[in-house]
Amino acid sequence: MEKPHPPASVHDTGPGFTLIEIVLALGVFVVAFISIMALLPAGLNNLTVAGNTALRSQVVRSVTTELRQTPFSKLDASAIKSRTFHFTNEGLPAEAGVPEAVVTANIEKFEFEVPLNEGALTRLARATLIIRQHGRELARSIVYLPDTGT
Repeated sequence: MEKPHPPASVHDTGPGFTLIEIVLALGVFVVAFISIMALLPAGLNNLTVAGNTALRSQVVRSVTTELRQTPFSKLDASAIKSRTFHFTNEGLPAEAGVPEAVVTANIEKFEFEVPLNEGALTRLARATLIIRQHGRELARSIVYLPDTGT
């Protein structure tokens, strides 16, 4: 005669995970997830700072290039100070009034300086450039324009 199988016990060690193992795995997952989520604000802040730095560089480069195309002898401080340069969020030049032109640059201060020593540079102009995005001041930069003799 065959012996009947005993009923399954509470301590059966068959395939699968125990409740304690599942709770521990979830705990590890939650700790890792919270740690990663805590890094997101810092990463987004670094992304914003990097984007603003790139935008500022592009705007300063564009304004400086345009100012350097004007012969030094024809630079007029009042005309330069009244001019507004318009750019897109990517730092590309844009026409005034178009919706993409959300970045502006103005020359706040423009003055001619005398170099400290007698050398190749006979004259130097200094411009303080204010860059605004959606009306909020983003950066200030000082741009030097040397007299290249052209």
